[in-house]
Amino acid sequence: MGMPEHEVAEEFHRRQVQGQAAAQLTQPLLKRGWRIAYVGWASPILPVIGFFFLVVLSIVALIHGVLSPALLI
Repeated sequence: MGMPEHEVAEEFHRRQVQGQAAAQLTQPLLKRGWRIAYVGWASPILPVIGFFFLVVLSIVALIHGVLSPALLI
């Protein structure tokens, strides 16, 4: 007591079209989601980079402070 063959083919085609439509609709969302995930994963490195520049610029400021009076003589 199965479905007639043409109804099975129509149901298969309908599900195939629905799957393709769902893939087209969700593809931009998945790309955006991965971009957000990468940014969320990489953002904790920003304070480390900032601290590195703080140390480097502090050393540069100390050198500048030591050398500038010597250059005025």
